[in-house]
Amino acid sequence: MLNRRKFTIASTTIPLSMVLTRSLFGQAEEATADVDVADSEEETSETEIPEELETAKLIYLTPIKTDGEESKCQGEVWFVYLDSKLYVTTATDAWRAEAIRKDLKDARIWIGDYGVWTRAEEKYKEGPELMLEGSIFDDEDKLPEILEAFTEKYGTGRYPRVFKEEIEEEKRVVLEYEVK
Repeated sequence: MLNRRKFTIASTTIPLSMVLTRSLFGQAEEATADVDVADSEEETSETEIPEELETAKLIYLTPIKTDGEESKCQGEVWFVYLDSKLYVTTATDAWRAEAIRKDLKDARIWIGDYGVWTRAEEKYKEGPELMLEGSIFDDEDKLPEILEAFTEKYGTGRYPRVFKEEIEEEKRVVLEYEVK
């Protein structure tokens, strides 16, 4: 599994090894300057979406504060991943929604089921992670598709119906996250 540490090591080691190999085999120093940095930056700038995002039932989410630190507000949440975006429903006054309203739109998620976050002893932080940018979702035309995705993923029990009712009553909002 490729994580951030392995990616960083690989992205710095591979270009360095190419330069060292060229110098060891007698190529001119000018040849080392021809390494196409733009190509390597373009290849590494796209974030790889972990396959677990397609199958996991839970994510652990935390807003990122203005100083770049993780908020102490963390929690496991249901979500759906649809059209390259991640959707979460939450109470209108929940910390997730309040963070976005306070312009704390950046968030970090960890993917997988590690139980209730307060008892998970931060084991979820060992799982795949992504950085996201959040917003309050407001596309009424797409809302039925998102609610149907929740029903398909979590079953036809009480919650999909409650989500719909509470969104209509403005007790609940949908948060939309895009991978950064």
